[in-house]
Amino acid sequence: MCWSLPVSVSFALLEALCLAFLLWRCFIKKDASRLEVQQRYVLPLLASIFLIETIEAFTWAESTGLRHIAEAAHATCTARNAHLTRAAAIVLFCQPFATVWAARHTGNERNKELLCVPQHLAALTTVALIGSLIVGEVFERHLIDISVSHLIGFHGLHTCSWIGTHGHIHWVWKFPAAYFAPNAYAYFLFGIAAVAARPLHVVSGPVGFYLVLFGCILLGFRFTMEAASVWCWTALGLHAYFIAQPYAIARFVHKVKPAGTTRVPWTSAAPNDTPA
Repeated sequence: MCWSLPVSVSFALLEALCLAFLLWRCFIKKDASRLEVQQRYVLPLLASIFLIETIEAFTWAESTGLRHIAEAAHATCTARNAHLTRAAAIVLFCQPFATVWAARHTGNERNKELLCVPQHLAALTTVALIGSLIVGEVFERHLIDISVSHLIGFHGLHTCSWIGTHGHIHWVWKFPAAYFAPNAYAYFLFGIAAVAARPLHVVSGPVGFYLVLFGCILLGFRFTMEAASVWCWTALGLHAYFIAQPYAIARFVHKVKPAGTTRVPWTSAAPNDTPA
């Protein structure tokens, strides 16, 4: 998700270290709190970010196979570039489900009921996205040239990673532009659904923050697909947040019990959700 090989490799290594620490804290640490153990549900989402970063590093490593998107109409794409771009698509298509799954299985117990339907719909969307890519790759149905979107979209006649108009990686897939084909709106809709989970500081808060941040990046890049690959420092920030989360919550977040009731409020942490 970065703009050069050294930067992509650096962020991938940092994210790998963060994942290793979180794996240790979730599964090996003997006195882990309930919140620290719950973070295992966030690991698939964080792992997907690491995989995208790694894929981009390998993409940048093939300097001769990475061309400017202005050449997309007549330039050819190497087999390695195309395979890496397809791999990036598969990982990205799984992220909506990973996001909702993490939000549903952490925090308040009511999140499981609240996000049951969104989780199933997110899984269906993942299958539909992958299925649509297969239709485009194998049957080449309903394809459009990247020039139709003025070089800002992700639909194209060839699956390939290009250097976009702002100098960042721009993914283009042989993805059908059919009326019922899932699109970026469906992809982000489930990220928005995850924001409904409570308490905010567990998953929904950081996810919501990074969705807003991505929206700002998207506006800054004038809605080009490059915005999807300029997320490296924010993605690393998500890793850093979950590392610091238990310590920050233990220090700054306090449960407040409403007068005359023994129930934990909907907006507060579930019992034993934070270390004492």
